[in-house]
Amino acid sequence: EHIDYTEEKILVADDEEAFAEILRDLLGHKGFKAHFVTNGKDALTELRKDASYTFLITDIIMPGLDGLQLTEKVATEFSGISIIVMTGYTNGYRYVDVINAGAIDFINKPFRTEELEAKIRRGIIERNIRTELKRLTITDSLTGLFNQRHFYSRLKDEIIRSQRQELR
Repeated sequence: EHIDYTEEKILVADDEEAFAEILRDLLGHKGFKAHFVTNGKDALTELRKDASYTFLITDIIMPGLDGLQLTEKVATEFSGISIIVMTGYTNGYRYVDVINAGAIDFINKPFRTEELEAKIRRGIIERNIRTELKRLTITDSLTGLFNQRHFYSRLKDEIIRSQRQELR
């Protein structure tokens, strides 16, 4: 399956600026739009400023807001962003903890370009499958129109919205 990497925008968060620059350039050569920041706080600021990011690749150990804390915040605030956590220190960090924090995958430094690309590619495929499944659950397969499930979901949202506005 051909995947157009030019549609993907990746933010790299790593406190080792030289590594972050190299990773940004490497991703750029693969066709991704990539940018980097050197800490978790700047990563949150950048993601809030630019809603077009589709991936966050973050180091786990950073001063201030570390990679796990950043992952939890991003997973909660930006449901459409896929997160890959990386580290050069495997002791003390379990794969399951990273996934439970909201990441889609975990990669150990140093890593091969092909390994990172495969993880990003898999993330894109999984995101596309989730999008299609969501579409299928709210539309009628014969007519393509929204179904009863979608109607009741929207009705619930509108009831909540109307209750909120009545309180003002």
